[in-house]
Amino acid sequence: MKKDLLVPIKPYDLTAILAREQTYLFSKHDLRNATRLWLYETYPVSSLRYLATVGPVKRPRQIPRSERSGSRNVDAFNSRSIAATYAYEIRRLDKLDEPVPYKEMVERKWAKGAPQPFAYPLPAMLEMLEKGRIGRRVVFDVRKEAEAKAAEAEMGKADVVTGKAEVLAAGTTKMEAAEKAVKAKTVEKAETTKKVGIVDTEKAETDGRATASAVDKDLPPTTQGKLKDAYP
Repeated sequence: MKKDLLVPIKPYDLTAILAREQTYLFSKHDLRNATRLWLYETYPVSSLRYLATVGPVKRPRQIPRSERSGSRNVDAFNSRSIAATYAYEIRRLDKLDEPVPYKEMVERKWAKGAPQPFAYPLPAMLEMLEKGRIGRRVVFDVRKEAEAKAAEAEMGKADVVTGKAEVLAAGTTKMEAAEKAVKAKTVEKAETTKKVGIVDTEKAETDGRATASAVDKDLPPTTQGKLKDAYP
């Protein structure tokens, strides 16, 4: 099975594809299960300019509803309102670094004439393009875009989990700090109470000595001795 075909495309259809307004290439012809379509833009451009990598062929009413919105002509294709009976999803689009005009294609023996409705690329064309003598760059790649979105969604979920963990950790840290503060306050209060108790005891002893000394002279000798024993 040959995977490459040279296919003509009208400028306004190509413009819609580049703007991502049309995600399918519609044709009246079965493109023989080709997966790479070398797009020859018709008059007035008349040049080979793009390479489209496409998915399996679809017939009317085979395009899922999820893919209909945002794609021009899909509803018309499904309802058979347009002449096309085959649709090919464009999964990747590459642009040639240098467009190849029709005249040059003939001179290089890439084609014997304009592709109508399609043609198999001649070996000389594929050999030069595949060897990179004319480079190309990716315009869009649906698969890679989907992978990037999926990765972004996973990162978003991870950020949410991390955020919750950080909030929980912050709450735990605050609680631990509060518990430490309460404990420190309790210890401080106990120490203060202990110090006050010691001061009160010392004050009482000092007051007792002073009282004993004041009354010592007026008491009998026996009582004076007892006071001296109590307040040496």
